[in-house]
Amino acid sequence: MPIVPNFLERAILLTLNIGPGPMMDFVGGLAFRAVVVAVKLGVFEAIGEDSLTADKVARLISADTRATELLLEALEALGYVEKRNGRYQNSSMTLKWIIPLVPNAIGGMISGIEGILERWQYLDETIREGHPPILAWEWLDQQPGRWKDYQALMMGMAGVSAREIVSRARLPSTVERLLDLGGGHGLYSIAFCREYPGLSATIFDWPQAEDVAIETIRSQGMTERVVFKEGDFWEDDFGSDYDVALLSQIVHMYSPEKNVQLLTKVRNALAPDGHVVIADLIAVEALSRFARLMARLLSLELLNAVGGQTYAPEEIEGWLLESGFTGPSSSLSRKLPGFGVVVATKAA
Repeated sequence: MPIVPNFLERAILLTLNIGPGPMMDFVGGLAFRAVVVAVKLGVFEAIGEDSLTADKVARLISADTRATELLLEALEALGYVEKRNGRYQNSSMTLKWIIPLVPNAIGGMISGIEGILERWQYLDETIREGHPPILAWEWLDQQPGRWKDYQALMMGMAGVSAREIVSRARLPSTVERLLDLGGGHGLYSIAFCREYPGLSATIFDWPQAEDVAIETIRSQGMTERVVFKEGDFWEDDFGSDYDVALLSQIVHMYSPEKNVQLLTKVRNALAPDGHVVIADLIAVEALSRFARLMARLLSLELLNAVGGQTYAPEEIEGWLLESGFTGPSSSLSRKLPGFGVVVATKAA
């Protein structure tokens, strides 16, 4: 749970600057590690909707009782569990957002975020040179299991944003074929297919994403309507006559010139009057301190991951016009600070 100081603590640490305010960030780092460990050990899943003693939790996760109790006490202070009469239960926040298989749960994202923090160990070198010493996908190739963690991170984000992206796309009810570029796990394709009964989707992505995509498609009962196609954006043919093309978390990776090239290729793959939907982090002035912080930290992550950056809505709309689209329009997410959707139609 976000660490929220009380009135007196805010005054001492932040307003009056009497105490060391940076301790908030240091404590936040330790707090995240505690949650990572709890997820890895299966603490939250072991408790489920029950109320258990520390000894019982320890036995369920095959861990030391005293050490487990110390972890549970930390999680209680953070708001992830609640303690009553010597027994621990998951908080409502944990039940909604952390435990897997719960709708919109983000617990699966935690290992992926841990991977991001590992890569931030060379952020100083990225800042000095202006680009990362190794691209994120190259780093993932060198780390056994990290591609799976990455896909879990992307799935967590999709769980929160997919419905909103679908609603903001506002496609004609007659659409039949969707091209999901870099669709990886498949949740966006599945969400669009559920919204549009006559729609089928092709996920076009690297082979590293195929296993997760196939499993997701199977588990969601979409094998008849969603397929995976292995390929590279720049080297392979997309196919043709798609009614819709979706680019989620793609344009931030490339320069404006490369994005115009990619969108031109997308346009050529669309049927007449086809639509493109771009969903990505957008460079806009945040309305709150938290949203501004989140957007700027994510901008650092894009730089450290792929040498990328966020772009303003008008920049993306300009690329669309230049690459043969018409009527571009942008909207910002209510759920994810700094995230937005840009849609346009293939020009005649």
